Amino acid sequence: MENLYLQEINEFDIDNLTKYNKNYEDLNLKGWSSKDGLSGLIKGWKEDLNNNQKVHFYPYWLMEDNEPVGLIILKDNIEVDEIWREYGGNISYVIIPNRRKKGYGTIALHLALEKCRELNLENVLVTAYEENIGSRKVIKNNFGVLKDTCIDCYDKLSCRYIINVDESLKLYNKKVR
Repeated sequence: MENLYLQEINEFDIDNLTKYNKNYEDLNLKGWSSKDGLSGLIKGWKEDLNNNQKVHFYPYWLMEDNEPVGLIILKDNIEVDEIWREYGGNISYVIIPNRRKKGYGTIALHLALEKCRELNLENVLVTAYEENIGSRKVIKNNFGVLKDTCIDCYDKLSCRYIINVDESLKLYNKKVR
């Protein structure tokens, strides 16, 4: 796991998308699955970066030895959209099934928080379903503090955590040493 890093997803990244989809059967990124689908999505997100009335999306692969083992999407400007502001938060992450319960999620969220610092985000909202103990553990391992719970737009109980980016990065680095 020493070789984990984030790689920005670009509109021509169909090779990594194909590799990712082969490893992740329960959430195949069908809308992204063609070059045109991926290209259009990423181009749209890039255009939205200049629009303060839109949520800004920053997609990354979690890579290990040049293979995608996870997907991370950072979001800022979430206050303009009720769904992202209330239920989605600033960071979404997914780890492929054969890498789960091995610490990849904790490292992925830590790497995402480093990118959040680059975006000048001080406090981020990260959500996890109450039943998703693994994801809640990942958030707590990155010093997330439970803000509250709510019933989300899918009628599921969602836990909403706040992570102070600088504090989390500082504490995480002390813990790892």
